[in-house]
Amino acid sequence: SVGIPVIDADVISHALTALGSPLLDTLYARFGREIALEDGSLNRAALRKIVFSDESRLNALNELMHGAIRRELIAKAGAALKDAPYVVLAIPLLFENHLENLVDRILVLDAPEDVQLQRILRRDGCSEDTARSIISHQVSREYRLSHGDDIIDTGNTLAQLCEFLKTREPKSLRTC
Repeated sequence: SVGIPVIDADVISHALTALGSPLLDTLYARFGREIALEDGSLNRAALRKIVFSDESRLNALNELMHGAIRRELIAKAGAALKDAPYVVLAIPLLFENHLENLVDRILVLDAPEDVQLQRILRRDGCSEDTARSIISHQVSREYRLSHGDDIIDTGNTLAQLCEFLKTREPKSLRTC
């Protein structure tokens, strides 16, 4: 790390839905206790299965989550900018949620759809249908590529990515 704060929307989402949070209670009220694990925490796999098979339920989830995540991103970025020259916002659904106005530059981490599909299957342990639905609810790869200021191809191995980064400026990226 080079001392630049990274604020991750996924980390915020997990914090907002942590055991005992008001938003978690709202999710249970909206989607039912079948999205709860035995310990009362959120069963993300169960929620994912429900929302990616029913557009209206996905919209309901997005309605609950995205405003709260946006507010937290803005608050954390504002606080971090008091001590840092800039902040990196990691927002996987930047374009889908029309958050481009929050940033000065957009770095797109790109991979072919077949690589995306395999990564979702490995990460989430979901069905291929659910993984394809997740991808279909994102803006197209072409859109991301045409709207990014900078692109990094992540379809290769980590070693290949590190070799690529070593050839790029600024020098602070040369951390592999």
